[in-house]
Amino acid sequence: MFIAPHDLEGVLEGAFGSAALPPPPGIGRTEREGALFDNTGGYGMWAFGAETGRFPGGLAAMSGERLGDTVARMAAGRHPDPRTLVTVSAPETVSPLPIRTPVPIGPRPATTITLLGDAIHSMTPTRGIGADIALRDARSLCRALAGALTGGGDPVAAIAACETEMREYGFAAVRDSLRAARRFVDENPVARAGFRTFPRTARRLPALRRKAFS
Repeated sequence: MFIAPHDLEGVLEGAFGSAALPPPPGIGRTEREGALFDNTGGYGMWAFGAETGRFPGGLAAMSGERLGDTVARMAAGRHPDPRTLVTVSAPETVSPLPIRTPVPIGPRPATTITLLGDAIHSMTPTRGIGADIALRDARSLCRALAGALTGGGDPVAAIAACETEMREYGFAAVRDSLRAARRFVDENPVARAGFRTFPRTARRLPALRRKAFS
């Protein structure tokens, strides 16, 4: 997968006027892999995903310009608007981002230190549920510790119970996310049609949407 930010300041100025609000503290220009990334204004980001075998060899050593050319070539035949985003992006902002997924781990002796969110069950971005699962981790841990501390229980035992629960729902989310990632890069025309059709159908049928995202 390639990721590249694309400045939309001109588009935003045309749509919303030129008045700009001062950014909150801590927001400003930052260096990202040698590229100046301005997060004080509007920007867009494109990503191109495919199975590893579809990419040419030596990807990690390619310059941003070569990476952009590779994406443009692989996206030939697609709608021209997304391809334009690729071709006008500054080469120094284009970089490869390998998508990896973990395997479930077995139980381990609990201590006063535990892991939450991506630190223990990172997942692909295709389902957009990583932050939700991390928040669920935090809520579960908070409730377990609060119950132990107010009820005279053992905090470490509470952490152990929390970790047992998290291994179940956390890695179930990892598997769901991986299945979504595989559907995302599937070149089968029937599978791609289904992948595109489902969100539109769910948007029109609230009951289906609630069932799918419960």
